Amino acid sequence: MKRIFLTLQTVGVAIILATCTCSVSPLAGGNSSQTGNNGITVSALSHSVSGSTHPGSRLSIYSDQYRPYQTAPGFCDSAIADGSGRFVFTITPDGYYNLVAQDEASGGMAFVPRIPVFEDTVFADTIDTLRRPGFLQGTATDTAGRIFTLSYVYITGSPFYTVTKNDGTFLLGPLPSGGYEIGIIGNFQLINAQTGQMAPLLSMVVDTANVTVYPDSIAQWQR
Repeated sequence: MKRIFLTLQTVGVAIILATCTCSVSPLAGGNSSQTGNNGITVSALSHSVSGSTHPGSRLSIYSDQYRPYQTAPGFCDSAIADGSGRFVFTITPDGYYNLVAQDEASGGMAFVPRIPVFEDTVFADTIDTLRRPGFLQGTATDTAGRIFTLSYVYITGSPFYTVTKNDGTFLLGPLPSGGYEIGIIGNFQLINAQTGQMAPLLSMVVDTANVTVYPDSIAQWQR
């Protein structure tokens, strides 16, 4: 697997993101003194996920099985951190959840994965930093090199997804910096090496790959 990094200033980008359509409201909870000016702290107790970050930041929480490309993607909820940077989510369904935070003032983002939400959960504070986002660019193929055309590339449990072009290329983001397992789902077509023409549709394929995204960069993904 190869990764090449380009500055965002040299590249124009198009973005497709799923939107959480749940309610948005100011909330309370957490301790903003733990985060500093550019951080986020998250904890969980029973069915409550709370923490603190930069005031006015937008926070969204997603079920670990959330599929952003589906018409019924799964559970999500959103909130705006209050004037002290505090937020809290009350979540009924048991499971693991991922938190996405975005501070519009600084452009910083964070992705906090696998927060346990169960009746007896006590999840100690985890502290992360709101960093400048990055992008992931590449060509979606299976392990045999067959191109995924007009297929979804997404991160499970998040709002982030895009659709590949006819040649399998895609651009996904902006994404909080960090490591992810991307999912690829769709149809692949074989290309005739002599004519360059695509063969008839073959079958539905599901695949995954591990990637790393860095701040203010475009990570180039190739198998």
